[in-house]
Order: sequence, then C-alpha cells, then structure tokens
Amino acid sequence: MDKVTNETVLRHGFDHGTDPALLADIAGEWDHLREESRTFSSDAYPWTNWYVTRFDDVFEVFRDTETFSSRQTNYNVTDTHRWIPAQVDPPEHTAYRTALNPMFAPGALALMEPKVRAVCVDLIEGFVADGACDMVTQFAQRFPTSIFLQMMGLPLEDTDTFLDWAHQMMHTPGADAEAVETRKNGARTIYRYMRQMIVERRANPGDDVVSNLLGVQIGDHEITDEELLEISMLMYVAGMDTVAGMLTYVIAHLARHPEQREYLRADPARVPVAVEEFLRYYSIASPARLVRDDMEYAGCPMKQGDRVILATWPANRDPRQFADADTFVIDREGNRHCAFGIGIHRCIGSHLARLEIRVAIEEWLRLIPEFRVPDGAVITQHVGGAAGLDTLPLVWG
Repeated sequence: MDKVTNETVLRHGFDHGTDPALLADIAGEWDHLREESRTFSSDAYPWTNWYVTRFDDVFEVFRDTETFSSRQTNYNVTDTHRWIPAQVDPPEHTAYRTALNPMFAPGALALMEPKVRAVCVDLIEGFVADGACDMVTQFAQRFPTSIFLQMMGLPLEDTDTFLDWAHQMMHTPGADAEAVETRKNGARTIYRYMRQMIVERRANPGDDVVSNLLGVQIGDHEITDEELLEISMLMYVAGMDTVAGMLTYVIAHLARHPEQREYLRADPARVPVAVEEFLRYYSIASPARLVRDDMEYAGCPMKQGDRVILATWPANRDPRQFADADTFVIDREGNRHCAFGIGIHRCIGSHLARLEIRVAIEEWLRLIPEFRVPDGAVITQHVGGAAGLDTLPLVWG
C-alpha cells in the first residue's frame, strides 16, 4: 500500500472480489478501508479502479450522471454490451425506464404477491421435515430464481443450468486471463440462450416480460431484439443473484438472533421496517461507474475510462450518516440507505426485491420458527459486485 496524496491510497493488486481480508470479515474490513481514507485506488486491472466507501461520496457519484457514466458492464468484464436500463445514460435512459416502470410498480407487484408467496412456501415445505438444510442452495438461490423464471416464461426444470451460468459470469473472481475468459464465456452462453428466447417470443408471444414489451415504442422506434436482449440480461443478473445474496445474510442473521426472530413473529407488520434495516446493514452491491473525462474527485486524479466502485456496504454503515451505524436496529426509522442506488438509476427491481425479502422472512419464521447454525459450521462468502454467503447450513427441530 503506497500513499498517492493526502486524500487517497493506492492498494496494489486490490480486488474486492478476491481480497482475503474482505472475504474473512466483510464488515470489519470495509469499515477499516472507509476510515483509513476517503477513497483509494487499485491497479489490479488494465484500468484503474477507484473505491468510494463513505455515504456522502457514494450518494454524490450515484447522482452525478454527467461526470460518472453508467455505460459499462460488470466492473471486471470488458465488452460492447449494455444492460438496459442500468447501463444506459440519460436522455436515452428515460425512454427505457418509462417502458419498464409499470411492470415493476408497487401496484403491479402487489398482484404478484400470492404467486411469490406460493413459490416461497413450496420451497420451504420441500425440506422443513428434514430438520436441516443448506439455506443457500435449497432456498436463497432457488426462490428469486423461480420468480425470475416465471416472469420470463422460462422452464423451472432448467433452474440448475441458469444458476450455473450466473455463477460463472458473476462469481468467478480474479483478473487473470482464465478468470476473465470464464466470466465472458458465462455471459456469452446466457446471451445465446436469451437471443433464442426472444425469437420464440416474437413467433409465439405469451404472458411474460419480453412478450409484454413487444411493440413498445422506445423514443422514435419500436423496441428491437437487441434492446430486448439487454433488458433480459439485466433481469437475469438482478433476478437470480442479488436477492439470493441478500437472503443469505438475512436468514443467517435471524439464525443468530432468536430475540429478533420472536420480535418479528409476534407482529409480522414489523417486517417491512426490518427489511429496510437488513438492506442497510447487509448492503451487498458494489456497482461501478465509468469516468467520462480526466478530473479530480475527492483528491483523486481520475482519468477518462477509470472505474469508480460504489461500495454500498461501508457507505450504509458510515457513522457520519447513521446513528449507531454498526448496530442492527430492527425498528430503525428514517432509514435513508443507498442499497438500491440513488437517483435516476435507482434499482428498477427494488419493489420486487423488497417483496421477495419480506415474504421470505414471513414464511420462513412461520414454517421454521426456531433454527440455528450448527456448531462448527464453516461458512464462507463471496464479495465482488454482489456479496453473499456460499453456504449456510441450518438445523431445527
């Protein structure tokens, strides 16, 4: 680690997907990095990655679309694709959000709740009698994936295949050539599948997201297959990976805090407020932005093409923003976190994510009111673009 300026630190070879300290203690290490310097850089990739970890800085970068472009892909994969609408800048971005917002509005999702709840219950009932499970593989991954597949009209029997592709693209760590190629191969495989799906929807529309977008006007043209492809890709990643990672931390937390389980079971109306605190306290996403032009920000000499990593985990535990920031306050009010981003690129699926997390908590506590992590269990995690536990053994009964 070498000082660059009074404000910034260069951490040679640092990659938040592979850093041993983060993998061992994600909360403690992010806190350390946030307090050590306002921002720091890394030379692990062919470009420079700048990390912002404090709430006000993350907030500002999220909102400043003139300086920091969303026109890039996953922070460590370089290609020509753009996931719509997350990786499209204004004014083009507005047309896509206008077309997609009605599908993800609270009213539309309220109609989905019975189906979401039925999927959740069916999964839990599949293993509740066993008295044990690996929560990650048997529930966290499968619950949001099942909802995504239903929304896209895709076969549930292919769940394992879809999960494997997502894992290749999103959770193959490292900057070496083999890791980069594995990520790219996963992405190419998903793109090929989605492209064929769009051809089939054009020929035989159904009741799914892509079919409902056919014929939609985007600015001065009717939506194209390429645009549908990039929308489908974003939904694939968001629908299968982010909520799954979040649920691993939520259920692990409840397994270790029986008093909080009882608090929520006693009055399920408390769950929505608790969901916001889970989102703040376990803020798994680290999205990236692209620097448009040479500039200085927060004392950092940023160059055109550099990436800025928005580390929402430490930002949402920043004591400058939150009272008792390192304490999980289950009834915290006025919870102004940035787990879903800020501004025009605020996650379009945030209402769906909240619905899935809320239903998961409600039904898990109803069907498995007492559970714990068995003694001696070894639990590992991944960080990178979206954090999550790799395994979570639980026992009950």
